[in-house]
Amino acid sequence: MQLEGQDLASLFEKYFQKTASPEERDQLARLLDDPGTREETLRLLSETWEKYRGGDPVITEEKAENILGFILHHDHSSPQDLALVRKGNFRWWAAAGVAAAVLLAIVIWSGQISHRGRMQQPAIVRKADIPAPSGARTTLILGRGHRIDLDSAGKGEQVRDGNVMVTKNANGEIVYKGGLDEAGQISYNTLSTARGGQTMIRLDDGTKVWLNALSTLRFQSTFHGAERAVELSGEGYFEVAKNVHSPFIVKIARGGEVQVVGTSFNVNAYADEPVVRTTLVEGAVKVAAHGGTQRLEPGQEAAFGEVGNIKLDRDADVGLVTAWKNGYFWFENTDIHTLMRQIGRWYDVSVEFRGNMSEEGYSGKVPRSVPLSAVLKILVRSGVACRIEGEKLIVTP
Repeated sequence: MQLEGQDLASLFEKYFQKTASPEERDQLARLLDDPGTREETLRLLSETWEKYRGGDPVITEEKAENILGFILHHDHSSPQDLALVRKGNFRWWAAAGVAAAVLLAIVIWSGQISHRGRMQQPAIVRKADIPAPSGARTTLILGRGHRIDLDSAGKGEQVRDGNVMVTKNANGEIVYKGGLDEAGQISYNTLSTARGGQTMIRLDDGTKVWLNALSTLRFQSTFHGAERAVELSGEGYFEVAKNVHSPFIVKIARGGEVQVVGTSFNVNAYADEPVVRTTLVEGAVKVAAHGGTQRLEPGQEAAFGEVGNIKLDRDADVGLVTAWKNGYFWFENTDIHTLMRQIGRWYDVSVEFRGNMSEEGYSGKVPRSVPLSAVLKILVRSGVACRIEGEKLIVTP
């Protein structure tokens, strides 16, 4: 098809470089809305993917995220217009003019959400938006009952409670230095994140722990004796300080444990997930549950449910599993219920499904720093009908 005026490729590039005029954005929207340009658009996306996927990236991941963030926050659509539907003609992206830039930015950092199945007409996203969470939303309760709201603590601030010193570093890291209480006994501390919270703490032995949203870590005031034991509910990433004389043990609140000496690994043990997953990044761990054990090598994952044997995945995607720690949602053929559980925890919304949802999977990578509406924009394009009602997210086929 011969395009009138500037061609699609030229407009594609101008919008991505943020040099397109309002007239050019309107022309781009019209071209993307024209079924006759479908083949050309797919070719451009394919060429872009081939251009950026191999070798050294032309732009950094951070810059790509900034570009996406700019588009999602500054396109000329209001939250009520996030997914405008035009009957009888499938609209690739909902808001006029934003389509090409969003698709291109997403492709560059391999983040295009796709639905493995037939594309459906997107639904309208309505009601008020829900912004990305701000602050760590983290509370530390010390053994003697002293409660510290770590969001309100200033950077560099120190809190002393008996022999315990808690410091919030300039980068937001929590540094814990403990000891025995006045009676010479070990006490127990509890670090908790709320929905939309995330934090990192360095324990008394130098071990670093990252907690995902709606998670709890219970740990001793100081590590003494033959083992270093902590208890986890929710999800945590551990970089364990090596000590061959004192193994580090993560006891999982819903059952089972992970035993290590010095290593890096992720544990997903949310109560509403069907299984507990331990994924090894480096080093070695032993997972114990239901009377059985499983040793892991880097890149492997062990999973177990309420009953049954431990199942081993010898080729786990470590980057995908730990994406939350690095500020991303990352899905790979993920079912809609698992996907929405992650979204619900992060944006502090309850999710209600109405109707029979597809069993197909979704794939993509999205920054956790964008508002909920930005995530829904991408899901809506994949045929998921979503709407926000107060603090509830309604999802229908």
